[in-house]
Amino acid sequence: MRIESVERVIERMESAVQAGASVVATDADGTLWSGDVGVDIFETLIAERGIREQAEEALRREATEASIDSTGSVHEVAAKLEAAVATGQYSEQRCYEMMAWVFAGWAVEQAREFARQVRDRKGLSLRIHGEMRAIVEWISKRGLELWVVSASPSFMVQAGVELLGIGADRVIGTTPAQEQGRWLARLESPIPYGPGKVQELKKKTKNQIVAASFGDEVFDVEMLKEAKVAVAIRPKARLRGRASEITGLVELERRL
Repeated sequence: MRIESVERVIERMESAVQAGASVVATDADGTLWSGDVGVDIFETLIAERGIREQAEEALRREATEASIDSTGSVHEVAAKLEAAVATGQYSEQRCYEMMAWVFAGWAVEQAREFARQVRDRKGLSLRIHGEMRAIVEWISKRGLELWVVSASPSFMVQAGVELLGIGADRVIGTTPAQEQGRWLARLESPIPYGPGKVQELKKKTKNQIVAASFGDEVFDVEMLKEAKVAVAIRPKARLRGRASEITGLVELERRL
C-alpha cells in the first residue's frame, strides 16, 4: 500500500467528481480522530454509574446469551460485556449495538449533551487527524456530499463531527429506538457494520457514485471497495492484512 499526500488524494477525488461521482464517505473512530468516542462515552457512563433501570433487563439478558456472568451491579455487567470482546466471547458488532441501547431511559437531548461533555473532557478536538481535517475542509469548500458512516452510536458520533463542522444529519450510525423523547433498550434500524455500511450509505444517497471512502479498520473494507478513490487512514493491522482486496487502496500521509 503506497502512501499518498493530501494534495494527491484531493486531485484524484476531483477527477472522480468530474467523472460523475458526488458522494464522499468516511468512518469516524480511528479515521477522523484517534481512539473511539463511543468507548470514551460508554466507559464514562459506567464510571459515573449512569446506566438506568430501563437498560438492566436487556443487559443481563445480553450477558446470559453470551455465556457471560450476569451477576453483580448493572454497571459491572456492562463492563464484563465490553471486556469479553477482547477474548472473543462477545462480538464487536453486538458490543457496538449494546453501547447504543445501554442509554435506555435517558432523554435523547440529555444523552446528546452528556456525549458532548465527555467529548470535551477527553480532548477529542486535539485528537482529530490533521490529514483528515484538511480533507474535510476541501470537501466542504467543494460542496460535496459527505457522509460519516460508523458502527458507533449515532448521537456519540454526531457530538464528535460537530468539531469538524459536519451536521448531525450527515451521520449514519447505530441508533436506539426512542419513545416520548427517551431512548429504549433496542435499536431503531440495523447497525451499519461491515457490509451494512454500504447498504445504509446507498439508502441515504439513493445509490449515487462514491468519489472516495476513508477508513482505518477491517470493517471498512466494503465501503472502501465501493469508492473510486479508496484511502486508508493510519490503518490497523487487520485492514493492512486485507489491503490487496481493495483496488487502488492508498494510505494517506499523516499530518499533525
